[in-house]
Amino acid sequence: MKIKVSKVFAKFVNETAKMSGKDFHANVVALSTSAAGWHGLDPYDEIDYNYETGKIMALCITYPADYYACPVYMSTRRLCSEFRRRGIKTVEQLRAMIVDMFEI
Repeated sequence: MKIKVSKVFAKFVNETAKMSGKDFHANVVALSTSAAGWHGLDPYDEIDYNYETGKIMALCITYPADYYACPVYMSTRRLCSEFRRRGIKTVEQLRAMIVDMFEI
């Protein structure tokens, strides 16, 4: 599996949340460049930019309404940066990273 913004990775994040008993949900969203900047993403990042639609793909992590938490938007660059910083070697380490990053 590649560490990048994709439906496959979002499914993996959702499976990890369910396995660990955490209450967050991931999905892939397409944002305009101005909306991407508003959510703290780099609007000029070419990794997640879709040239056909002119939108930036992002992983959106949402929480239940009673948590009163804002959604978290992640780019491929941020995911890979955290992956490298932690020196992830196994799937279990990757799952722990996901829980650490998105748990409230």
